[in-house]
Amino acid sequence: MNTPVTKKTIVKRQSTFVIWFIGILLIVLAVLITTDTVDFHHITRDDVIGASIMDIFLLLCIIGLKYGFERENQKVIKRIERQEKYLHTDFDQDMQGILMDGILSNGVEIVAYGDWFVALSVGGVFAVNKKYITGIREVYREEHSGRYTTNTFVVIELLTVEQTVMTCKTGNVYQVAVDLSEWLGYPIP
Repeated sequence: MNTPVTKKTIVKRQSTFVIWFIGILLIVLAVLITTDTVDFHHITRDDVIGASIMDIFLLLCIIGLKYGFERENQKVIKRIERQEKYLHTDFDQDMQGILMDGILSNGVEIVAYGDWFVALSVGGVFAVNKKYITGIREVYREEHSGRYTTNTFVVIELLTVEQTVMTCKTGNVYQVAVDLSEWLGYPIP
């Protein structure tokens, strides 16, 4: 894949795959609902209205997902910019020449170079500067239950030099927390 590591590419790559996958799935579902609801030999006004309402609902779902991912992407970029401002550094310049290969088989790709540690997964993206972190507060698993599925995430709470807590979320891979703790030089509590 060989994509350069920048603020925009890390959030774009994380959300693009999910948006396209869910979008295509919802479009296929809309086509199936329309063809199943409307009897093409005896089309009635109620059939067309019912199918149209379902199609509009699915379109709104796609738009909502896109908006949700854009909001999450902006949070990631703002966290990076906050670290850059405090440390007087530039993420894109520091990571110049570093490439992402693609998400690994366990669902996570980690890029650690210089003072930056970047973890990309379908469950979340975060970038941490070693000079900005003073310790690891807590690492735990968090479950989000839906109607049909349960998603598990690993949440890493980091203590910062600004006396705040930075929460990083990734997919259900505890090894990310272990790798981050080794890279930072702080034990996991």
